[in-house]
Amino acid sequence: MTVLIDEPRWWHRGRRWCHLVSDSSYEELHEFAQANGIPRRGFQGDHYDIPDEHRVQMIDGGATVVESRELVRRLRAAGLRLSPAARRARRSPERRPLAVVTGATRGIGRAIAERLAASHDLVLFGRDESALAEVAAAIDGARTVAVELTEEADVAAAVDGIERLDLLVHSAGVAELGTVADLTTATWRETFDVNVVAVAALTRVLLPALRAAGGHVVCVNSGAGRTARPNWGSYAASKFALRAFADSLRAEEPALRVTTVFPGRTATAMQRGVRAAEGESYDEDDYLRPESVAAAVAFAVTAGDDAHVTELAISPR
Repeated sequence: MTVLIDEPRWWHRGRRWCHLVSDSSYEELHEFAQANGIPRRGFQGDHYDIPDEHRVQMIDGGATVVESRELVRRLRAAGLRLSPAARRARRSPERRPLAVVTGATRGIGRAIAERLAASHDLVLFGRDESALAEVAAAIDGARTVAVELTEEADVAAAVDGIERLDLLVHSAGVAELGTVADLTTATWRETFDVNVVAVAALTRVLLPALRAAGGHVVCVNSGAGRTARPNWGSYAASKFALRAFADSLRAEEPALRVTTVFPGRTATAMQRGVRAAEGESYDEDDYLRPESVAAAVAFAVTAGDDAHVTELAISPR
């Protein structure tokens, strides 16, 4: 019998939790949990969530202590690691996955929300209440939240009550072009506050819910997150930082999936403003459609349980 338990790293409802698995069979896992007084409601599809105060009891009962990475590796090697969707189905078939999408009132964020509506319950974040109302009218059942993502207290209030989160899509962002000589300190700060700091802050407050669901975080980046060009200093720097954030999160949270999507120029209102700043004409036929970026996000989200799509780059034809 090989039952494994990892370190208590996951916070939920003011308690620290760890994971209990078997790398032999689910039957063995259920028998071990029952013998040690763990209720079946703690089963999360391929593991049990164990509160820290019961961890010593599990170890005394015969569970082997391993690091989280090793636990996940051995579960996968045994063919017992399930995808987030499969875990949800084993827990509660009637429950639809929950997704939070930022920047959902227009452009790429709006397209992602529309693409996910058939398969997910949606919580859509945006600044403009009237635009959110229009989105809610168009996407049946979506819940909208008007929030300024750079205001930490407002963000905490907006996510209050979300205990399990299957998908978090960071699509909100700002861009202002200018040379390093001309860009103001205020522009640099606003760009990083919206494109990086707000992303990190929202992810942090939702980590317990993401961990509880074995969730997925998608960061909509940019081609500027791979190549910095003249006049794109503050925006490109923020997108390079966003890529680093996603890489760190992926390494720190092995139970989650973290995907960075790098769209090229896309036909959005932001792109129209960018072209004006560049002194060039705007023709949406020259660019990616937001729906194409949304399709790439959907591909990453629905990848098989043997796949972790870490990065996707998309360019206009």
